[in-house]
Amino acid sequence: MPAEGNSFGFEEWRSFAAPFFDVIPIGSQDAFRAHATSKRLGRLVVSEVGFDAAIFDRDPGRLKGFDTEFLLLETYDRGTNRGRAGDIATGLETRSVQVFDMAHPWRTQTTEVACRSVVIPYAAIGYDAGQHPAYARLDAGSPRNEMLLAAMGALFDADAQLDPNEAEALGDGFCALVRRLMFNQPDREAEDPKVHDLILRKFIDDRIAQSDLSPQRLCNALGVSRATLYRMLAEDGGVRGYITARRLDRCFDELREGRPKRGRVREVAERWGFFDSKSFNRAFRARFGIAPSDCMDQSGEIEAGSTVAHAMVDWMRRL
Repeated sequence: MPAEGNSFGFEEWRSFAAPFFDVIPIGSQDAFRAHATSKRLGRLVVSEVGFDAAIFDRDPGRLKGFDTEFLLLETYDRGTNRGRAGDIATGLETRSVQVFDMAHPWRTQTTEVACRSVVIPYAAIGYDAGQHPAYARLDAGSPRNEMLLAAMGALFDADAQLDPNEAEALGDGFCALVRRLMFNQPDREAEDPKVHDLILRKFIDDRIAQSDLSPQRLCNALGVSRATLYRMLAEDGGVRGYITARRLDRCFDELREGRPKRGRVREVAERWGFFDSKSFNRAFRARFGIAPSDCMDQSGEIEAGSTVAHAMVDWMRRL
């Protein structure tokens, strides 16, 4: 059970994270710093990491050469994140726990973070993508969350040179807790979003390029009152706030895929309804913490053969 501990600059960190995400720093690449310690416990890979504020962008189609049939479970000892996995808003506060099916696209934006994570293959907990939620979270202070945190503490305290049989038993025991606490007994902490919220969000996303996507049109199409509509999207900044955010997300996606060229930022912005460059730049930076042009600077596929070899990359290829 090898362990690996490293301090990284940006390019090394991007290589280390390659099986999971592409990384865009919020701030200077030269100033970016991260560190990580990882080990295997049976079928699990556990890591303790710290890193500066960044955007983590997961597109399974771009992460070539790595298996996608695994879950990522993580908790923050310091810092927060917010993100979106399809129609699901995701977020992690200090000492809460979240788990995500990494077969899906996912983008999350973090502050400076100290994090513990566990990579769990589907088979280790009997995860069924067709039956189990793609994302689940336990909130800090809840009994199930505190029990899982205690188990994580034991997992991370285990010696990296533990006997293989003991390591497998410890990993399997932890998986049993995850299966029971996060998937077998769903309640408000772990359930999918309400059906009517999903219908609303899908309706908006399917028509996000249409300029007449007004609150009144949504009310008419979905048969709800304005009060209900605003209540459903209150946590997302209201109706117009949610629509603007989703359009900014589309701009982010297009800029990530395109090569840098003169006028590209303006071209993408106008395609998604942003005709004032100053307002667009301000809104984009407010949502993602970086300028629109920084997305293009970091574009490109992430190959399995990263520029810097790390044990994590090899483990994830063989998971």
